[in-house]
Formats: sequence, C-alpha cells, structure tokens
Amino acid sequence: MIAARDFKKGVVITLDGSHWFVEDYHTQKTAQRRPVLHVRLRNMKTRHIVDRTFDEADQFAQPELLSRAHQYLYRDKSDHLFMDSETFDQVPVPAELIGNGKWLLKEGAELVIRFVDGAVAEVVFPPNFVDEVVDTAEPSSGAHASNVMKDAGLACGLVVKVPLFIKRGDYLKVDTETHKYLGKEAVRK
Repeated sequence: MIAARDFKKGVVITLDGSHWFVEDYHTQKTAQRRPVLHVRLRNMKTRHIVDRTFDEADQFAQPELLSRAHQYLYRDKSDHLFMDSETFDQVPVPAELIGNGKWLLKEGAELVIRFVDGAVAEVVFPPNFVDEVVDTAEPSSGAHASNVMKDAGLACGLVVKVPLFIKRGDYLKVDTETHKYLGKEAVRK
C-alpha cells in the first residue's frame, strides 16, 4: 500500500480495478482546508489520461512491478520484438505501447521495459534523444531569429521544426514526447 502523499512520478497504483501510472502531481494547500493532492494519471492498458484529486492520507494498492533492460530486435506484423538482456527471452510489445517513442526504435537499442503483474505495461524511453539532420533547406545567412522555423528530416524518419541556421549533418536534441527541438548537439565520434 502507498499513501497519496508518497506519490512520485513513475509510481504505479491500482485504482478502480486498473493500473495507473503517476504522470504528474502537486499539492494545493489553503489556510482553512486540508491539503489536496492533484494527480495526473495514465491508464497503463488504454493509455487514457485523467486528472484526479486525493486526500494526502488516501491509501492505494501497488501491483507487482518489474523493470528490466531489453534490446530492440525488429518489428513484425503487429508487435515490436525485444530481447531480455539477461535471459535472452524474446518479448513482444504491442505497437500501441510504443507511442511517440517509435522514432527511437533502432536495431540494438537498449531500453527498459516495465512489467506489471507479469505483463508488459510500458517501454521507458529517455526524455530526449540526439539524431542527425539528413534533410533540410539550406541555412539562411544572418537568420538567428528564434521564432522563425523550418522543417528538418532526421535520420530516424521524424520531421521536426528547427531554427533557420540548422543545416544537414547537424546533430539535434529532440524531446521524445513532443518532438520539439531542444538544441544543437556537438558531434560525438
């Protein structure tokens, strides 16, 4: 059991017969009332997001949670196949659990898979990634205005909006969830 006051990002709870992942939370305190915890929850099966409020003393069951490193192998008709790094067992992961992280799935990529009660619940992607620009318009000279953007195709296939000074061959840092440009990265060789 876990009390609502002990919530952290990434905690998994059981609520209304389903498993929920704590996406975000904050406490609202007022002078004449008890503190109220506002929580954003994501259903681990349907991926549906809800906002709920709880008393800090509310108690919740926690399912058995296991996280293990896996290596991405390939995609078949409906699933992505991963291999457990320790046991070498192959684990199929439905495409709907991958979501916006599909751009990070390259053969041999190491990712953590979370299991709830023995079933795949989530593939944990890093908050951002670095990739090379393979297609974009030529950079504009003297154009360093931060509000003017152009399209840039990355090696992984994703197209993102970038500032005008970005050119082919540059490495960019991109937010995994929103696909927003976060900055230019130095080439690592």
